[in-house]
Amino acid sequence: MSMFASAEMTKIRARSEALLPGTCTIQTGTIVLDTIGGSTVTFGATATGVPCKLTAKTRTQGESGNQFSVYTEWVFHLPYDEAVSVGQRIIYGSDNYEVVSVEDDHDWRVFRNVVAKRAE
Repeated sequence: MSMFASAEMTKIRARSEALLPGTCTIQTGTIVLDTIGGSTVTFGATATGVPCKLTAKTRTQGESGNQFSVYTEWVFHLPYDEAVSVGQRIIYGSDNYEVVSVEDDHDWRVFRNVVAKRAE
C-alpha cells in the first residue's frame, strides 16, 4: 500500500519520467518455422522510444574452490506501467539485452525495474 494518494502518485510518476535520460526499444520474439522442421526466433519492435535508464550492478556468485565468480547484472528503469516481460529483448543504443526478470513487487512503484543480461 502506498503512503501517497492516487493523485499524488500520478504526479510523482509523471515527474519521475524526466529522470530517465535515454530511450530504448522493447522487442518480442516470434518463432519462425523453416521447411525442414527447424525454427528460429525473430525479434520485432513492440514499443519504441520508451524512456529508460540503464544501470550496472556487479555481483558475486558462489564459490568454486577458493574463487568467486563475478558478473554484471544490468537493470533497466522504465516507466512504472511499461509492458515488458521475461523473454523479451530491450535494445539500448546498439546493444541487445534479454529480459531476465521484472521487479514489480514493491509498494512505492515509480519505475518498473527490469533485470537483463546482454544478448549473445
